[in-house]
Amino acid sequence: MSAMSTEVPAVPSRGRPFTRADLESLPDDGRRYELLDGVLVVSPAPRVSHQIASARLFTMLQDAAAPAGLLALYAPVDVALADDTASATRPSRSPSRSL
Repeated sequence: MSAMSTEVPAVPSRGRPFTRADLESLPDDGRRYELLDGVLVVSPAPRVSHQIASARLFTMLQDAAAPAGLLALYAPVDVALADDTASATRPSRSPSRSL
């Protein structure tokens, strides 16, 4: 069993908004970190019931997308809109040939 890190992520100096560089330095601890106009938004990891429902929905989307030549993406995809705004999108679909 490994020990959990007690290291506190670096916080920007007072009055300075968070940047994508700050966001990238945060730990991969199961929480969802997003950056909206320089403000850090933290969400807890999803519960098991949410993951089960999400997996079932993904399977339905994947089955519906394949005949149309589309690809359903399960994991969030990072979207960087500006240096102070970065988000992970929800599951989506895209043409499989564009990947």
